[in-house]
Amino acid sequence: MKTLDLSGGRETCSFCPKLCRHACPAAEAEGSEQATPTFKQQVAIQAASGQQPLDAERARVLYKCADCSATTVACRHRVSVGDSLLEARGQAVKAGVAPPEIQVLAERFAATGSPYSADLRRRGTLGRPRRGEIGIYPACTTLAHDPGGLPRIMTLLDLTQTEVTTALTDPPCCGYPLLAAGLVDAFRAHAKRVAACLKDFERIAVEGAGCAHTLGVRYAEHGVRLAPTVAPLVDVLAAHTERWRDLAPSEPATKRYAYHDPCALGRRLGRIEEPRAVLRAVLTRPD
Repeated sequence: MKTLDLSGGRETCSFCPKLCRHACPAAEAEGSEQATPTFKQQVAIQAASGQQPLDAERARVLYKCADCSATTVACRHRVSVGDSLLEARGQAVKAGVAPPEIQVLAERFAATGSPYSADLRRRGTLGRPRRGEIGIYPACTTLAHDPGGLPRIMTLLDLTQTEVTTALTDPPCCGYPLLAAGLVDAFRAHAKRVAACLKDFERIAVEGAGCAHTLGVRYAEHGVRLAPTVAPLVDVLAAHTERWRDLAPSEPATKRYAYHDPCALGRRLGRIEEPRAVLRAVLTRPD
């Protein structure tokens, strides 16, 4: 299990004059000093040292973070505020001072295996992988808000003649919301159940970038072994750019398109060029 050295980063942040404030979405959206990375790190370091134990008000400050890693990129010392606050939220849960919404989340996971009240396990099945097949792991947000998303992904990959099957597990979520909430023990137990469901797969392609980072990185950090190799779905799509060019419209694109990098895909998984390669292929038909 990985042990993070957080004390040095917290101390560095606590003395910094908020130089990464502009990069923190929570601080910019809220316009509050309490949402700045410096203030949040000060709360974390004071709680860890016992200088000022957490209470309900101070614990809520720790949740003003999207774990997007934007401040890490902006920081000269590359301090990971997100990792620090994940650990501090675990302290808040153990101390019984986490916001009441955290208990609601825990109860929902206990009932449905996901952060949603709907039972997402009925929206797909776990395939039986044959040799060479890739398991497609859907994001629980897709299952909840766009049930047709998984069949469309499977149809899309059929066009590339890639051998795929579904990898919808029970529970139907990677468990990241539990970790983000500070429910560390529940996250580890949840991760072990997911890993058991995926033990027969050699490789899985994960639709959600945050899910891919959780399965491929966070599980190992918390001592959970996952049998298959993990890749974001965009890796599979980027491997077939010639096929996407064949399917591109014959007429040149007349509209301008903008692409937003998912935080976990770009900053945590380092996939910057892959999605752009797919988009270029889709929008550019060969002469």
